[in-house]
Amino acid sequence: METMDFLTRAKNWAKRLKREVVVLWFAARDRAYP
Repeated sequence: METMDFLTRAKNWAKRLKREVVVLWFAARDRAYP
């Protein structure tokens, strides 16, 4: 049971991290290529 809770939290954390990375990548690209 604890393992499933950990997996769920890890999945949500990975999703949030991926979204932040994409946003930062787009922001950096916009600055590099005006």
